[in-house]
Amino acid sequence: MKEEKSVEQNEKEKTKVISRRNAVKLFGGSIALSALYLAGCTAEETKKVEQKKTESDGYPVTKIANLPEIKVNEPITFDYPLKTQSNYLVDMGVEVPGGVGPNKSIVAYNRACQHMGCPSNYDNTRNTFFCPCHQTVYDPAYNGSVVIGQGKASLPRILLKVENNEVFAVGVDGLIYGYRNNLLDGERV
Repeated sequence: MKEEKSVEQNEKEKTKVISRRNAVKLFGGSIALSALYLAGCTAEETKKVEQKKTESDGYPVTKIANLPEIKVNEPITFDYPLKTQSNYLVDMGVEVPGGVGPNKSIVAYNRACQHMGCPSNYDNTRNTFFCPCHQTVYDPAYNGSVVIGQGKASLPRILLKVENNEVFAVGVDGLIYGYRNNLLDGERV
C-alpha cells in the first residue's frame, strides 16, 4: 500500500498544476524583466522619435501665404498635405498655443470634422470652426479642441513655419478624418 501512495504522489508531482500564487509570481517577474528591458531601450527610442518629429516626416513644404496678405479673423483656404484635404489658415489676432508669425497668432487646421468628416466652416463672429452637419464647434485658439457637439477629438493642426515673411505648411499634427495615413490615398500638393 505504501508503494501505491508513493507512485500516486509521484504522478501528482509530475502533473502538478501551478498555484495561483506561483502564477502571480511568474507573471510579476515577467513584467519586472520586461520593464527593465524597456527602460534600457527607452532613452534610445525616445531620441529616435524626437528626431523623427523634427525632420520632415515626408510631408511636403508648401507655401500658403505672405504675412502681409493675412488679415485677422479672415480665413485662407488651402489644400494640404494632399489635394482635396481642405484646411483653414487663420490669424486669431492674439497669441495662441502653436501660433506662428510676429504675434504668434497664426494657426491652421484641417476642416474635416472629427465626427463624420463633414467640412467645418470658420465662424468669424465667434472665432470658431462650426460643422453644419451635426453642429460640432471647435476652438482654434485652444488647439482646435471640441467646444460642444458630436466630435470626440480636436481638429488636426497643420504645422506651420514662417520664413522671409512667408508662411509654409510643413506637417500635420493628428490624423485627418477618413485617412489611415495623411499622406496616402491621394495626390500630394
